[in-house]
Amino acid sequence: MPRGIRQLITSWAASPALVVGGLGDVRAVNPPAEMLSPAHRPGANLLRETFLNPAARDLHRDWDDLTVSLAAGLRAYAGTSADDPRLAALVGELSVHSETFRRLWARHDARPRTGGVALFDIRNSARWTSGWKS
Repeated sequence: MPRGIRQLITSWAASPALVVGGLGDVRAVNPPAEMLSPAHRPGANLLRETFLNPAARDLHRDWDDLTVSLAAGLRAYAGTSADDPRLAALVGELSVHSETFRRLWARHDARPRTGGVALFDIRNSARWTSGWKS
């Protein structure tokens, strides 16, 4: 992760920001983003957290739409990185442990994730809506 990117997102003290790789790995995050979700931490994988962590359903008001988007985004990534052994391992893990992922992966939808809105319920006491762009 370039140092300048880390410095940039850290400078956004009032806006959540994170940098995520093609496989959903969180590479950098600022404090406001960390407060939104326990999955927003360097080294976490957003696909694993979303599909395998039951708490993600409570956190994301749009969990069903989010899972569709994540699976289709991973399928789009697979179209350009089919030989990536990390991709095969992630798809295998998610397929074994998540019925939702298996069903969505079998649809063969492929759409790059280029922007959207994330809807969070924070500790069931606050709601946060955040736009994002890749």
